[in-house]
Amino acid sequence: MPRFVILLHETPADSPRPRHYDLMLERDSPAAAANSAHPGPPSLRTWACAECPVLVPSTMADELADHRPAYLEYEGEISQGRGTVRRMAQGTYVQLAESADRLHARLRGEFDSGDPLAGELTIVRDGADFYRWCVSFVPESSAALGPVSEPGT
Repeated sequence: MPRFVILLHETPADSPRPRHYDLMLERDSPAAAANSAHPGPPSLRTWACAECPVLVPSTMADELADHRPAYLEYEGEISQGRGTVRRMAQGTYVQLAESADRLHARLRGEFDSGDPLAGELTIVRDGADFYRWCVSFVPESSAALGPVSEPGT
């Protein structure tokens, strides 16, 4: 199953982008490639979110260039003085639907604290700006937590 990670990106004071959360979805697994409208080399589709996208019902985000898969595991300083990243949550996801303007996925994983994380993530393009998206998250109740399964199974 493809993986996801949410990183807290602390940026320098002179950075054009303030502190934000990077939501990254893996594209390189066979499941992700089969369900993706954008198959290609291993990469992480990435959005810079104003708030932690799994702790609030919705937040605005800017789509960034794809990032290297190393960020699934990396924490620390970023080259060229771009700040630091710290993992907030990670896990796997099942993509439920994707079009040019919308992505819908079921996430299952955990926060860095070890607390479980599960729910449905929807990312919808803002019609006014090609790179601006609205990220929404609906958590599952803790009683419903169990392994993520492929749709229809």
